[in-house]
Amino acid sequence: MKRTVLIVDDDPIFTAFISTLLKEDYEVFTAIDGYSSITTAMNNAPDIILLDVVMPGMTGHEVASALSYLPETMDTPIIFITGQPIDDTRNMPVNVCDCILKSLKGEEIRQIVAKN
Repeated sequence: MKRTVLIVDDDPIFTAFISTLLKEDYEVFTAIDGYSSITTAMNNAPDIILLDVVMPGMTGHEVASALSYLPETMDTPIIFITGQPIDDTRNMPVNVCDCILKSLKGEEIRQIVAKN
């Protein structure tokens, strides 16, 4: 049985790219905003969540924090997706285990997801 991944990003082109990149090895779910990502995560209990940091409505930090309190997702590792490096990691939600830069190549992204 394939592991499951939830990709949360308001950029449909990037979401499609990551989905295509991972669908061979993972069952992929997607969400376009923070609110729908919480519902999708609760209904599908993903093994890992790729979460955009900057989104309209709820930010990635707010979503990660909310997911850390839900029984279905509190132990689910989250990898932040960002266009810019995150310099200050002191205030990161505890369930965030890594960060993917949107500028990385496909194989690099696949390796980061696989190690988590």
